[in-house]
Formats: sequence, C-alpha cells, structure tokens
Amino acid sequence: MRLRNGLGAVVEVQPLPGLPTLRLPNFNAFAAARHANGRDTWVVTQGEFGQYYAWLLTSTGWSNGPVLSGTLFGRNGVPALRKLLKISPDGRKLVTVNVFSSYTALLVADFSSATGVVNRPQLLPDSLRSQNGRGRFVLGTGFSGTVYAGLEFSPDGSRLYTDTLGAREIWQYNLLAGNATAIAASRQAIPAPGQGDGVNALQLGPDGNVYVSALGSTALGRLTNTNASAPAVIYNANAVQLNGYQSLLALPSTPNDLNLPPVVISGPGNLTVVWGCAGVPLQFQSSLSPFVNATAYSWDFGDPASGASNLAGGQAPTHIFSSSGAYQVTLRVTNATGQQFISSQTVVVKARPLPSLGSDSLLCSGSIRQLDPGLIAAGNQFRWQDGSTNPTFTATKAGLYWVDVTNNNGCQTRASLRLIAVDCANLPNIITPNGDELNETFVLRGLNAPDWTVRIYSHWGQELYARQQYDNSWAALGLPDGIYYYLLTKTASGRKIKGWVEVRR
Repeated sequence: MRLRNGLGAVVEVQPLPGLPTLRLPNFNAFAAARHANGRDTWVVTQGEFGQYYAWLLTSTGWSNGPVLSGTLFGRNGVPALRKLLKISPDGRKLVTVNVFSSYTALLVADFSSATGVVNRPQLLPDSLRSQNGRGRFVLGTGFSGTVYAGLEFSPDGSRLYTDTLGAREIWQYNLLAGNATAIAASRQAIPAPGQGDGVNALQLGPDGNVYVSALGSTALGRLTNTNASAPAVIYNANAVQLNGYQSLLALPSTPNDLNLPPVVISGPGNLTVVWGCAGVPLQFQSSLSPFVNATAYSWDFGDPASGASNLAGGQAPTHIFSSSGAYQVTLRVTNATGQQFISSQTVVVKARPLPSLGSDSLLCSGSIRQLDPGLIAAGNQFRWQDGSTNPTFTATKAGLYWVDVTNNNGCQTRASLRLIAVDCANLPNIITPNGDELNETFVLRGLNAPDWTVRIYSHWGQELYARQQYDNSWAALGLPDGIYYYLLTKTASGRKIKGWVEVRR
C-alpha cells in the first residue's frame, strides 16, 4: 500500500492452488472472511455448478489446495452466467446469487470460519424467478460482464439486504427465521428508489451502516439501524454527497479484508438491551458483534430460575425472562490471544398482563357467550379479533376468538379461545298459545332451527304439520289442546330427535 506514492502496487503473484479451469464469468466472484483464529483469511468462491471452494491465506501464502464443500446447484447442467458471494461479518453465513439466462437464484448457507466448509446451502423459493420480472434483486443485466452488486448483510449477520430489479426498493430477509421457506416468508420491503431502471450496489461500512450506490446518483444512500426489522430501518437517499460526480456502482462487491491486521479486542463493548417484557424473547447483542470474530462470547442473563437457558454463547442470543424484575446481564468476551473482557448491564423486565378466556369449550347452537379476559387492571387496552376495543366480547357463533391486552408498561399478551358448535336440545314439553305472548310457539331451544325439518303428529300417527328449515313458528293453529308428537330431522346429518309436547290454552 505504500508503493506508487500511496496508490499501492502488486509485489507478488501466487496463483490459487487447485483452481479449476472454468469459463469466465462463471467463476469470477470471491468473498473474504477471517479465520476463526482472528489472523488468517479465507477466500471463498463457487464453481460453475454450485460447489464451493475455500482457500486459506496465511502469513506464508496459500494453503495446499481448496476446501471443497456444498451441494451442486444448477438447472439441467447449465452453469450460471453471473455470480456474487457475500460472507456475514461474523463469518457464519454465506450468501450466493446465481444468475442464469432466464432466472435468478439466491442461496443461503452456513459457513465455518474454522474449517472453511460450507454447509446446508438452501435455495430461497421466492428468488427463483424470471429475470425479466419485476420486484426482485438482480446481479447483472445483459452479458457485458458488468456486475451490479446488490447484496449485503446487517452488522450482526441476522438480516440480509438485496437490491431489486429497477431499484424500486430494497428487500430485507430475516436470516434467523428458520429454514429457506421461513426466510423467504420474512421478506420485507424498504422503499429506496434508484435512478430510472437502474440498480443499487450495497456495502456494509465500518460504522455499521449499509451504504447504497444508485446508478447515476450524485449521492450515496445510507441504511441505518440495519440489525432491526425493516419498519425500523431508516433510509437516507442523500446521506453522502459526491460533489457533482455520479455513481457508477463503485462500492466493492466483497469486503477488502486481505492483508489487514487482525482485529484485536481491547474492551468489553456495551450491551444493547435495556428493557423488555416478561415471557417475550429478548434479542441481545454486544457492540463488539458487528466486526469482531472473538474466540468466545459467553452470556449470563442473571436469571438462574430459567435453568440451563440462563447461559448462552454466540454474538446475538435471545433469552426469555419468565417474570418481571431487574436482571444483571453479563457478557464475557475472549479474544484470540486468550484475553477476557467483561461487560454487564441491568435489564429491566416489565410485567405482562395475564388475560384468560378459559379453555376451548362448546357453544350450543343459537346461543351466545360473553367472553371476558378476567381481572385486568384499569388503563389496559383491548383489541379483539374483529378490531373492537371493548373489555368484553359477545360471541354468537362457533369459531376462534382472541384478544390482545396491552398494559401501561407497553407489554402485550394474547388470550384465545375456540368455541365449538354443538346441538344442545332443550325442547319444551308444553306450549300455551293463548295470545299472552308467553310460550306461544314450539321453539327449538339449544338448536339452530333452520338446520332442522319439523314434523308434528297426532296421537294416532297422523302428520299434522311439516316444515323444512323450521322457524320456531308452530303454534297448533286450528288444533285442539292435547298431546302431540314431533320428529326433528337435521338436514346435514340426518340426526333425528323424537318427543312430545302438550298444547294447553
């Protein structure tokens, strides 16, 4: 870097050992990641048909041959036309874009910074789409060899950002969501328009922000708060002015991590969680996490009642505090030389409301049920499944009912109940159709009358009345007082109910 008056120069060339002879540009995308020892560097690329090659660069040069891993990927044996690789700052995730003539594929894989092995490459199902479609990230256009690099991680490696065709927005994926289907389903859009039908290059900066280079723009955009979910990410399209120049996607497509001195941890950093709610997973992170591959992260959440889950490793663990209170959370970070640094912080866990609608239960047809979440302190807010905000809810039919209760602490709990429809026949054995408007007709209490056909018979078995989709209207008009017999038949199931009823005026 000191040669040519600070412009830099190449002083030695060491060809990659074991590099297969492959057609360019199929084999032209490389990513760099620090080895777990914090000193050496992995250089990773992907072959024509999906296999990953990882070379270790040490102070003495290249290791002997690449580490070969991963599964083959391609369609009908056709190699990709363009590729792009990115490795997360913590060296745990590797993302690959493969552009074919008619579709683009995005793969997310695990990467071991200790062995160089790529494990579990998963194709995100929403990325396998026509390159002529709209609304998905793009690596290149045409076949000129120009690479448009719209791909980047958040500092903690939990979020992935991709450019979209036409630069109409930037997509965010939650890499903690689970499998490939869940990651694809977690996609959220961040409005970040570029110039016309251009594309954006994305690059994580040393300040933890993701910078956006829109083709033809006179400023660099910037995404801040990028570890958070998309609605909390802030985009500034004019964050860095280019002093009259226009962007030509000059941001590097991979981190220039080669020949840099190893990262040295010289302090404990700070924790990011200050408060949360009991019973809800809290995401922890150290301020060291974005740019440090420490030998070990050791967390103690100060919650011995949680048993084994009170201790955790990794840069960004989650923990559930079952009860409210103040907890002393401690992080021990060990660097590559064995030095240990300790950081602690008091985390206030606030109580959640505890609504209950009871267990799932039966609801007699035609009846109602008053749903009450129980004794809830004054000042709590309610939201039922239909959007209503009353403290109680009247259920008139079977189904799933739920209520979200939010207390003054800002903590929320959902209670739910399923009501199952049943026939609970409670049929009268006497009616008095005398005009006093009391017990005037034969009412199918506990049944949904229109579901039934009703037939009324005399003592001698003569059918006197018949009605499908009964409406609770039989009043023995024109018939003398006495005993009558009924037969109820449910239309849907054929279920039958027999009995008698007395008419007395």
